[in-house]
Amino acid sequence: MRWLVAGANGMLGQDLCHTLEAAGHEVTRRDLPDLDILQPAMCDEQAAGADVVVNAAAYTAVDQAESEEGL
Repeated sequence: MRWLVAGANGMLGQDLCHTLEAAGHEVTRRDLPDLDILQPAMCDEQAAGADVVVNAAAYTAVDQAESEEGL
């Protein structure tokens, strides 16, 4: 099975990719700047050919979260 993991450089993404690869799955790892989940066309392009897409991306600037609510 072919998996696309968005946010693959984060803690959850890294663990998920490792687990999937150990189980024998084909995993495409994507994170900024190669995949920006706020850009729908980029997401469509990157997801083409994947059987499963997992969004493990996260907004990690906790101190800025309230002032940048839209992100």
